[in-house]
Amino acid sequence: MKNLFKNGNFKEVLTIALPLVLSSASHAVNLFVDRAMLAGYSDMTMAAAFPAGLSAFSFSCLFVGTVGYSGAFVAQYYGAKEYHRIGSAVWQGIWIAVIGGLFMWGTSFFAQEIFDAFGHGAEVRSLEVIYYKIIATGTVANLLFIALSNFWSGRGKVMLVLGVNIFMTVMNITLNYLLIYGKSFTVPLLGTVTFPEMGIRGAAYGTIIGGFMAVLVFVAVLLCSGWKKYGLGKCFDFALFKRLLRFGMPTGIQLAIDLIAFQVFVILQGKVDSVALAASGIAFGINSLAYTPLLGIGQTVGILVGQSVGAQDIPRGERSVRSARVLGVCYIAVLAVIFFFWPDPLLLAFSKVSPEITAECRTMLRFITGYLLFDALFIIYSSAIKSAGDTRFSMITHALLAIFTYVLPCLALFAAYRQEWFINLFAPYSRGWCLWGVWTISVIYVVICGVVFYLRYRQGKWKTMKVIDTPSEAA
Repeated sequence: MKNLFKNGNFKEVLTIALPLVLSSASHAVNLFVDRAMLAGYSDMTMAAAFPAGLSAFSFSCLFVGTVGYSGAFVAQYYGAKEYHRIGSAVWQGIWIAVIGGLFMWGTSFFAQEIFDAFGHGAEVRSLEVIYYKIIATGTVANLLFIALSNFWSGRGKVMLVLGVNIFMTVMNITLNYLLIYGKSFTVPLLGTVTFPEMGIRGAAYGTIIGGFMAVLVFVAVLLCSGWKKYGLGKCFDFALFKRLLRFGMPTGIQLAIDLIAFQVFVILQGKVDSVALAASGIAFGINSLAYTPLLGIGQTVGILVGQSVGAQDIPRGERSVRSARVLGVCYIAVLAVIFFFWPDPLLLAFSKVSPEITAECRTMLRFITGYLLFDALFIIYSSAIKSAGDTRFSMITHALLAIFTYVLPCLALFAAYRQEWFINLFAPYSRGWCLWGVWTISVIYVVICGVVFYLRYRQGKWKTMKVIDTPSEAA
C-alpha cells in the first residue's frame, strides 16, 4: 500500500494534481464567467475582450514562461535536498516578473497602433484598446503571482496555491460583477456603497485588483516561512539569474510563439466577420474548461519529473508521467463527449447572444473535440522534457510546427478567400470553406504537436539533463 502514495504512482500524482487542476479550473471558471458577464453586457464588449486579453497575454508570454520556469529550479533543488537554494530561485523569478511588468506597461502606450493593425471594426477596436491598456499595465500582478506560487508548488505543497487561486477567483468574479454592471449594496455602519457601471473597463479592473490581492496573500504567508532554511534572504544571485534565463527563456519564447500563432488564428476569425469572432470567443472560453485544468496536470508532471531529476531517480519521473497520462485521458474523454454531443448546457450562460453566434460556437466546439486528446498528450510530454531541461528542442520544434503547419496554411487559405476566383468557385459557401478550413488546420496542428513531443519523450534525452548547478558550481 505504501507504494500507492510514493514513487510517482497514481495516488501521488493525484495528490498534487487535484489541487493544481482545481487551481487551474478556477482560472477557467473566472474566464468563463467574465465572458458570460461581458456577453450579457453587450456582444461588442465580449468580442473585444477576447482578442485584447489574448494580445496582452501573448506579449507577456516571454516573461510568463521564464518566470514560471523558476518552478523547475525549485523542484530540482527540492529533489536534490538543497533547500537553501530554493529561496534564491524564487527571487530570480520575482526580478524577471518586475522586468516583465515594466515591459508590458510600456506596450500600453502603443495599444492603438496594435489594434489598428488587426483591422477589426471601429467599435470593437476602441473597446480592445481600452481593455488592453488596463490589462497590460497590471500584468505585473500575474507575473508576481506565478513567481511567488512557485515557492510552494515546486516543493509539491500545493494546497496553499489552491486556496489563493480560489480567493483570487472569488474576488475577480465579485469585482467584475460590481464594476461591469454597476451595483449598489448596503454595508453595516457604512451605509450604501455604489460601484460605477464601467462595462469592459470594469472587467479589466476587476481582474487586475483580484490579482494584486492574491499577491498580497502570498507575500503575507512568505514572511512567515522558513527564511533561513530556504535561503529566502538572498535576493539576487547573478549566476542563478543567468541559468534561469538560459533555460527559462526558451520556454517563454515557445509560449510566445504558440500564443502569437493562436493570435493570428483569432485575428483571421475577426476578419471573416464579427459573428465568427464572437463565436470563437465563446468557444475558447468554454474550451478553457478543458485546457486550463490540463495545464494543472502538466504542472504536476513538471514538479514530479523535476524532483525526480534532482534526486537522480528517473524511474519515478517516468511513473509520474504514465500516471498523469491516465488522469489526463480520463478527464478529456468526459469533456469530449460533452463538447461533441451535449454542448448546449455550456451555452446557456451565453443565451443573450444571437442564435447565429450560438450555432457557430456549437460547431467550433466539435472541432475542438477533434484535438483534445492530442492537446493533453502535448501538454504532458512537453512539461516532462522541459522540466528536465530540454527547453531548446521544445522552443525550436514548436516554432517550426507553429509556423509551417499552422500560421502559414491559415494565412494562405485566408488570402485565397479574399480572391475573386475563390468566391466564385465556392459560392455561396466561400465563407464556410474559409472559416472551417482554418479550424481544420488548427486540429491538424495540435495532432502533430502531440505526436512529435511524445516521440521526443520516448527518445529519452531528457533523462540525462538537469537545470540546477552542482554544489561545486554553486560554490
